Amino acid sequence: MARPCLEVFVAKLHGACRTDSTILNPVLETVGAAEGCLGIYHGVAIEDSSLLLIFVVWATREDGLALAHEKTRFEKIAEHFAACGDPDRIVTLQTVLDADLAPILHAPYVSFDHVLSTRPGKTSEDVLRAAEDIHWVIAPAEGCTGGVSGKAVDKDEWMVVYGWEDPKHHAQAARQEHVKPVGKVWHEIVHVVIALNVPLTTYKKYEA
Repeated sequence: MARPCLEVFVAKLHGACRTDSTILNPVLETVGAAEGCLGIYHGVAIEDSSLLLIFVVWATREDGLALAHEKTRFEKIAEHFAACGDPDRIVTLQTVLDADLAPILHAPYVSFDHVLSTRPGKTSEDVLRAAEDIHWVIAPAEGCTGGVSGKAVDKDEWMVVYGWEDPKHHAQAARQEHVKPVGKVWHEIVHVVIALNVPLTTYKKYEA
């Protein structure tokens, strides 16, 4: 059985889109109708209301690529998005995962870490091993609904996504004494990281 692909879009919003997510519906409708699209969730970052994140679950990575290569439909998406954001400032990450994404994406909030680079001498294996170590101490924390990490399939970048009942649970978990040493190792490996908390709205519910 093929493993699902999680694709994350991070986009810069302007105007009414920051407060009225229905403006995005034509974009989400087009993506949601594509073959292999299993789920769509979106939200604006708590730390920066100009940042929109869209989480799309594809049955396979090839399904996500097929939409990007479907010129007419992709142009339609870009045209709709131009009304509420800057198409030239969209960051896209795709990773293929073994984990069950449903408990994470069904949570009211997610924490999303986008690792853009590592420190000198550190490898992808170092990042993923450290992320796995963090998982074992964070996943049991109060309010955590699950987590997943993975490397982008087409570039040396990584994502770490956790579901939370409330952002305060994320903050509390990070302050626990037994978590701090693992967090210290993480920051000794990763260099540039964008860390965001996002309240999620379900557009198309994913069922594993």
